Amino acid sequence: MKFTDLTKQIKKIDIATDMTLFNPSLISENDELKVMLRVIEEDKNKKNRKGFFYSENWIVNYDDQFNFKNYSIIDDEGIINQYRECSYGLEDGRLFKWNNENWVIFSGLNIENKKFINTMCIAKLVGNKLKEFTLIPSPQNKEREKNWVPLVKDNELYIIYNIDPLEIYLYKNGTLSLFYKSKKKYQRFFVSGSSTAIQFNNNYVFVSHHREKMNIIKKLFLKLTNKERYKKEKIYFYHQFHLLDESLRKLRTSKKFNFEKKGIEFCAGIAIKHDNIFMSYGLSDQAAYLIKLSISDIFSDLSTMELKSI
Repeated sequence: MKFTDLTKQIKKIDIATDMTLFNPSLISENDELKVMLRVIEEDKNKKNRKGFFYSENWIVNYDDQFNFKNYSIIDDEGIINQYRECSYGLEDGRLFKWNNENWVIFSGLNIENKKFINTMCIAKLVGNKLKEFTLIPSPQNKEREKNWVPLVKDNELYIIYNIDPLEIYLYKNGTLSLFYKSKKKYQRFFVSGSSTAIQFNNNYVFVSHHREKMNIIKKLFLKLTNKERYKKEKIYFYHQFHLLDESLRKLRTSKKFNFEKKGIEFCAGIAIKHDNIFMSYGLSDQAAYLIKLSISDIFSDLSTMELKSI
């Protein structure tokens, strides 16, 4: 299933800059959409203070018809200077609502002895400032943590740490405590978090992604070729919708889908307004899009995650 075949409206996020915009997330506020983007400098001569590529996080505001309003650059310089765990930048920001305030969850990046280390962290977004910044230790002592799914229920923040098997933690005062862990795994492949989880009726909806395994012949060909257009096809991402019940213990999962094509796609934001689903996604780590879809065009039955066939 390709969502661009169904779309009521699609918008490429296009701001006058020489930098690359990708991996957008979003939240809905009244009649507006607040979008967070990761922005990377393509000029290899421009580096950050560590000699790594230069990146920023931006906030872009639209109305719900995708008309551009304004944008600002998040002031994260103090955090990057203060916290070793984030000294190479804040990656993959995902916006979410908590206690009627805007929050964001990041994966902080550090590099030691050529080894990448990612630590999850959250902060309250006030204007373009990050307040109450907190690092969250890995509940499993992993050196690389990414793709956590924040979920707010009764003003409590939960983290969907694994999707299959389902594993959820409750966040309090900078630490995580295990809330629920399923013993069953239903899918053969590893499923990673993508979007945040949002409330829909008495349930919670979110999107995941996973990497499709490539057959050995094509993998060998891509390893040997020098053509860039083939190298970009090394990885296939697919997405799925998930519906988590109000107990946060029972999960329904849709069939796989793409936004546009096989390749690198990354959905970090979802909102439901009236009869429409708004989502944000990045394409090939080179572009960022917003898409508006009718719920009735996607699902035969949203309560069971049954997707329509195209």
